[in-house]
Amino acid sequence: MKLNNQPNTDTAVDYEAVGEFVNDASEWLNYNTREEIERGLDNATKDMADFDQQYGNVQRLRREAAVTANDITASYQEAILVAVGPGSAIAQRIEALEVTIDEDIAQAVDLLTTEINEVDGRVTANANAITAVTATVDDLSAEGNFRMEVSAGPSGYSSRIGAQARVGGAGAWRSASWFLDVPSNELDPTRFAALADQFVFTDGSDNFRPVVIQNGALYADQLYVDWAKITNVSIGTAQIADASITSAKIANLSVDTLKLAGDAINVTNSAYTAGGLFVSFVQTDVQSVTLTVPSDALFVRCIFTAQTDNLNFVPVFNFYVDGSFLLSDKTERSPFQREFVWMTPTPGTHTFLVKMYAQGAGANQGWTVSQRRLHVAAQRR
Repeated sequence: MKLNNQPNTDTAVDYEAVGEFVNDASEWLNYNTREEIERGLDNATKDMADFDQQYGNVQRLRREAAVTANDITASYQEAILVAVGPGSAIAQRIEALEVTIDEDIAQAVDLLTTEINEVDGRVTANANAITAVTATVDDLSAEGNFRMEVSAGPSGYSSRIGAQARVGGAGAWRSASWFLDVPSNELDPTRFAALADQFVFTDGSDNFRPVVIQNGALYADQLYVDWAKITNVSIGTAQIADASITSAKIANLSVDTLKLAGDAINVTNSAYTAGGLFVSFVQTDVQSVTLTVPSDALFVRCIFTAQTDNLNFVPVFNFYVDGSFLLSDKTERSPFQREFVWMTPTPGTHTFLVKMYAQGAGANQGWTVSQRRLHVAAQRR
């Protein structure tokens, strides 16, 4: 099993240790399980000189049944072992069921073992439960193993549960396994690990695509996350109702359509009057608008557009901010657009005003000005 270290993450996960744990647990379920069963059968069914000498007081109980006909065999055996020796004891029960036709075989084995040992006044206890099923036909095998093991003693405690399904033959095997592990070292994490090509969570509904982990990626039809910290992300399509970004650094940005709130970059306001207003040689207020200027404004740009019904006299414009004269301008055509910029704006709400008069006009002379629009925009830093 290969677990790649993930770059650019602040999560202190030892992926190499995780891989070592999965490999160790898989071996514990495979070869070590078979060894435990064979050792248990030998201890319970045979007079083992070394074993009997170690414990001294040993009792064995056995039950067997077998029938054979036309190269077909069915057998059952149960063996119970209890033994006590200096500072140690073991109790074990094993059941084995087996059927064969020629070289084809199906077998189920159940092994329960408890052991306890005392060395220099320090006691270590261990309990083990193994269930193993096997079927082999034409050199192809299918296996299922389930094992639980616990221990407690001076070095600490440990508890492990594992289950595995595997099939194969001629050296090629496929398997799926899961493990629960509580190690004796309190600095090591407890673990729930699964080993499979595809890892699925589902509610069983045909109309719902479940969570699937496959080829190192997690797939989900709908995923609700209250809070997520993502180091790297690639998004095909996103619908974001509300996003708050403190700081963004974009090396290259291509935008087809960009929509910004009205005051996201500039703070603006406008005033428009369609009706005509007669202006003579007397200076006349023709349009005004107010704007709240933000504290980070770089400048305020004012654009005034209008038209006159004739050009018999030169239209002259005077621009004011809060009643203070800013600048003057004139035009020689209609309709017209004139612009002025307040380069030293101060924060707060201000009134911007355009006044006009007809230069060269006498009494009751002048023109009518209409379609008057004054637009102001504070450019933010």
